[in-house]
Amino acid sequence: MIRQTRAVLLLVTFVPGTAALSAALPNVAVPNAAFLTAVQADALADLAWLEGEWHRQTRNGSAIERWRRTDAGLVGEALVQRGDQSMQTEALLLVAMGGEFFYIAKPRENPYPVAFRLVSREGGAFVFENPEHDFPQRIIYTRTSDTAMTASIEGPGEGGAPQRIDVVFTRR
Repeated sequence: MIRQTRAVLLLVTFVPGTAALSAALPNVAVPNAAFLTAVQADALADLAWLEGEWHRQTRNGSAIERWRRTDAGLVGEALVQRGDQSMQTEALLLVAMGGEFFYIAKPRENPYPVAFRLVSREGGAFVFENPEHDFPQRIIYTRTSDTAMTASIEGPGEGGAPQRIDVVFTRR
């Protein structure tokens, strides 16, 4: 499991395409668009709207999510921008693996990425879950229009009470 997690981290952080990843990690099976199951291909096609740059204003500056398509899925990053300075806060990946579809996040403060499995997609909402993770346990991306989306995170908050945080982004 650790070897697979580190391989995903390399894909998110350093290697934009599957050919380069296969060369760098010959013992790791890398998904390719030609080998996606019908369900995986449909999920990837349905998530194509996410590609591009999404912004929201915060009290500390702009929060940005950037997504681009690769042979393996969608690679993204979350950034905070203050004036001319920007800092990556999270590396992101939407990818098909083992017959399923995953959202993989590597926050700057975590040593390893965390995988969330796609459990639902309907009405423009994609729900990814990892009930073993502390917080969040669910990540939800909802397309609300051609130029807006809501990213939500859910899980147990302080004292175990359910907590949900919704963040609205606009396309730039």
